[in-house]
Amino acid sequence: MIEGYYCRGGVIGFIQRVMISEPSTVKLKDATCLQFIDPYGDTTFNQLQIPKLLEELEALRPNCHTKEEREELESIMRFIGKAKGQIHTYMKFYGD
Repeated sequence: MIEGYYCRGGVIGFIQRVMISEPSTVKLKDATCLQFIDPYGDTTFNQLQIPKLLEELEALRPNCHTKEEREELESIMRFIGKAKGQIHTYMKFYGD
């Protein structure tokens, strides 16, 4: 699940289901943000990291092989884009 929230309380919203591609199909070793999303723990991105996170998600577009994968990625990018430039706003990825 991905949740957007303000540091003083309040939730922007959340995305309940997020597809995970097989690690072999996406090379994350060169990614600044994506490589640190922990599938078992929680990972939070701040305002300095969100633009880079969006850039890295955009780079995943060629790895979307189906319409559903493309729509899921676009949905995630739109959601995270809501937090971009918002003071004291974070995006949190929840692991299992």
